[in-house]
Amino acid sequence: MKFIDEVTLFATSGHGGAGCVAFRHEKFIEFGGPSGGDGGKGGDVIFEAISGLSTLLELRHRPHQKAENGHNGMGKNRHGAGGKDLLIKVPVGTVVKDAETDEILADLTENGKRVILLKGGRGGQGNARFASATNKAPKFAQPGEEHEERKLRLELKLMADVGLFPELSKGPMRAPDWGIVFSSTWNDPVFCCTWSIFRGCRSATRVLNSNLLIESWLFLAPNWL
Repeated sequence: MKFIDEVTLFATSGHGGAGCVAFRHEKFIEFGGPSGGDGGKGGDVIFEAISGLSTLLELRHRPHQKAENGHNGMGKNRHGAGGKDLLIKVPVGTVVKDAETDEILADLTENGKRVILLKGGRGGQGNARFASATNKAPKFAQPGEEHEERKLRLELKLMADVGLFPELSKGPMRAPDWGIVFSSTWNDPVFCCTWSIFRGCRSATRVLNSNLLIESWLFLAPNWL
């Protein structure tokens, strides 16, 4: 399985629901008055760090993420329901950046940490909100606020349970190879094989990504490979 350490997402929060223009039409009520309800708030886009995840692979297949829009207000002073928030779960160690400016928006370093990156639009007010002594029958309402959208780049600080470090060889420099061992007893550990660089080099650390974190090392003798 290919290890995914960087993913680009197009995230959109929910649009606010529109306020309603309505009037009471009930028998035996001479002056009904305005009764338009407010629109619901759009859903937020929230990122949460989860310790049980180790890659960004799932998000690579779903690059477009959108929260639910708020529902429109209705007559009889009924307010629209708020849109459902979009919760995006990522591994601990994920950094969320603006893909256009490279600005760091969130650094999710702790399990359970949540960050609201895109806020849903507020719902518009219905015409019942605008009734006054000088305007007893307002025929207008507010539209819902616009959503927010952003192109995001997610970068995972690569975490391996075991680093495989072969002895130096004559081969050319190679980037680390990644893999996940699916195990029923060890919670799918992640392995990183840091193949050696040129002969005579004292350290192979230069081939490692700057975001790489290794829990433990396993040194391999040549006849093991």
